[in-house]
Amino acid sequence: MTPYFLVVIAKSLEYRRKDFIEQIKSYPLEIILCLLLDGDDLPTFEVNDSQAREYIDKFERQYRNIHKNTKEYFAVLCYVITYKNLFGLPSNLIITGINNDISKDGDFDTIEQSSDAYSFLLLVFGNNINNWLRKFNNPHDAVQGFDSSNFNWPRSEKEFGDYLLKATTGYKDLSNFPTQKIAMIQNFWFELTEDEKKLTFNQLYSICDVKNFKIVNSKYDVKSDEFASQYMNSALKEGFEPLQEHYLKSLTVPLPKWSNVVLTKGNLTARFLPRSDARGMFLGKHSDCCQSPGDAAEGAALFGQIEPNSAFFVVENKKGQIVAQSWVWEDEWKKIIVFDNIEGKGLGYLDTDSEEVRQQKTKRQKQIFELYTAFSTMMPDEYSVYVGGGYSKVDMDELVSEDKVEEEFDYKAIIPRKNYSLYENRIMTDDDGIYSDATKQFRILKNVTAN
Repeated sequence: MTPYFLVVIAKSLEYRRKDFIEQIKSYPLEIILCLLLDGDDLPTFEVNDSQAREYIDKFERQYRNIHKNTKEYFAVLCYVITYKNLFGLPSNLIITGINNDISKDGDFDTIEQSSDAYSFLLLVFGNNINNWLRKFNNPHDAVQGFDSSNFNWPRSEKEFGDYLLKATTGYKDLSNFPTQKIAMIQNFWFELTEDEKKLTFNQLYSICDVKNFKIVNSKYDVKSDEFASQYMNSALKEGFEPLQEHYLKSLTVPLPKWSNVVLTKGNLTARFLPRSDARGMFLGKHSDCCQSPGDAAEGAALFGQIEPNSAFFVVENKKGQIVAQSWVWEDEWKKIIVFDNIEGKGLGYLDTDSEEVRQQKTKRQKQIFELYTAFSTMMPDEYSVYVGGGYSKVDMDELVSEDKVEEEFDYKAIIPRKNYSLYENRIMTDDDGIYSDATKQFRILKNVTAN
C-alpha cells in the first residue's frame, strides 16, 4: 500500500468511533479498505460490510489477473475505491502511474495533487495517457488547463481525449499551445455537434467562448469587465459573484511598498501587477499552474489579490505575454519577502528533452531569474528575499551551484496563516494555513543588477 493511502486511512480513522474501529478489526484488509476509503460513507458510525463484500467480489472478477494480497492488488483496490470512475481501467495503467508518474516526494498535499491529476487524466485519455504526459514535467502540470475537479467524467467518453491529442500533434511540449482554453471546450463538450467537434482547436474554443459569454452576461450582474473577461477565460462554472466582489474589494487595498518597481533585462520586463489587473487572480491560467480560483492553489490567488503584504510578480516579453510569475508574500516580523515559487509555460525540463533543449531551457531560466536577483539586490539591507523550491520550474540546484541562491534551513520565513477558499458560492477565510510551495526556501543572493 502506498504511503499516500496510509495517510488517507489515518485521516479516515480520525472520524470513526472506537466501537467502529473495534468492530472492523477482525475483517480482511480488503473489506476494511472499502469501509475506510469510501468517502461517500463518511462520517457514518455504522458497520455495513455486505456492500463491501459485494464490491470485493466484483473487483476480483474484474481484476482477476492480479494475485490477491499482493501490493499490486491493494494498490489498484485503493485507487478504484477512491476514484470510482477508474474501475474497469487496465490495472497496468494504474500501477504504472503509481510507480512512475505519481509524485512520491513532498508533503501530503503535493502527493494528493499528483494522484488526483493522474487519475483524472486516466479518465480522459485512458490507454493513451502517456501520449499526453510526455509533453509535461509531471501529472500536476499536465492537468492544468482542465476542469480536473470533474471526477464524474465518463470513462466511456474517449472523443475528448482523442480530440486533444490530435489538436496537439507535432507539439513536443505545449509551451506554445493555449492550454488555458482546454477547460472551456471541456465544459461544453457534450453540447457540441459532431460537425463542431471536427473544427480546429481555436475555432472550437471561439464557439464555446461565445456560449459562455452569453451565460455569464445573462446570469450575473457584471460590475467589472476586466474581471469578467478573466473569469470567462478561466472557464469556471461557479463563484462569479463572490469572486467579483473579492476583486472589487481588493481595489481599495494598497500594494506593499516594496512592489513599486519595474525591472528590465534584455527583452524581458518584470513588475508587480496592480490590483486592477484581474490576471493576477487567474495567473495559473497564464502559466500552466494551479494558482487560480477553483484549483489547488486558489488560496494563494485570493490571498495575493487582497492582502496588503502580498502581490503578484510577473515577467513579460516584448508582446506583454507573461513568461514567468510568482505569488509574493512578506514575513513582516522577519522582514523577509518570499517569491513563493516561479511558474511559467515551457520553463521546466521534460524527460524527453535532449541535452541541447535542456541547456536552452537552463539558459532561459537563468535569464528570468536575473530579474528576481535584481529585485533582491535593490531591497534595503534590512530585507532578505527568498524563493520557494516546491514544484519550481526553475532548476534550483543549478542556481545553488552558481552561487545565485543558498538553501535556508534555520531562518525560514513563515507564511501568514490567513487562507482563502471558494466554497459553496462564497469566499471563506480560515486559519488552516495556506497552500504554499515555499516549504523549501532559498535565499536569493545579491549579485546581479538590472535597469
